[in-house]
Amino acid sequence: VHGNPRIARRLMGVRATRQRPGRIGDTAPMQPSGIPSSRLQRLLRHNWLSPLQWRRRLLFWCGAVLVAVAAIAFAKLSTLAYQAFVRITAHRTWLPLMLTPAVFALLAWLTSGALKATRGSGIPQAIAALQVEDEDFRHRLLSLRVAGGKMVLTLAGLLAGASIGREGPTVHVGAGLLYSLGRRFGFAEPAAAGRFVLAGAAAGLAAAFNTPLAGVVFAIEEMAGAFEH
Repeated sequence: VHGNPRIARRLMGVRATRQRPGRIGDTAPMQPSGIPSSRLQRLLRHNWLSPLQWRRRLLFWCGAVLVAVAAIAFAKLSTLAYQAFVRITAHRTWLPLMLTPAVFALLAWLTSGALKATRGSGIPQAIAALQVEDEDFRHRLLSLRVAGGKMVLTLAGLLAGASIGREGPTVHVGAGLLYSLGRRFGFAEPAAAGRFVLAGAAAGLAAAFNTPLAGVVFAIEEMAGAFEH
């Protein structure tokens, strides 16, 4: 070999080829855990590990707990308001003749002005906010002020002897709470905000009737009208 320069050059070329990286047969760079980098990147890009998806899931879970707490508080306050009206009637039978018309007039005045969006049972408002993908329209129907006003006015009506229920308003409040939570953390895009409206309404109905499966069916059949949502 030392006496033949042609053979020496061939041997040197073979050695250089073996030392070059990236040739066919070379192994992919490995991570410390032993997983190839390409496979690890595909795993990190999976939908289940997406930071955006996990942020949305955490907001849904936290929002569901928030709606449940609000629904429980609303139910207990509604019971107290009705019991107070019963005690008022038992103590002074003539007092409702003055109290009920006065409170009804006050409610009519409030719902014709700043709290106009609190009119109705609450379910049609939630459906309208889901169907109309307009941020201003949704904010007028589902803001925190409207949700709080819905609860206060419903309690005032029960205190005055109104024959109203809390279930429809609970759906409205649930949709408003989850919608406001989603907007607060960056999910203001119409399609994304609509998912929060849908989930909040379903959580409100499930909490109002203590029926989780009915909340899911209500969201599919009445609110969205389609399983894909």
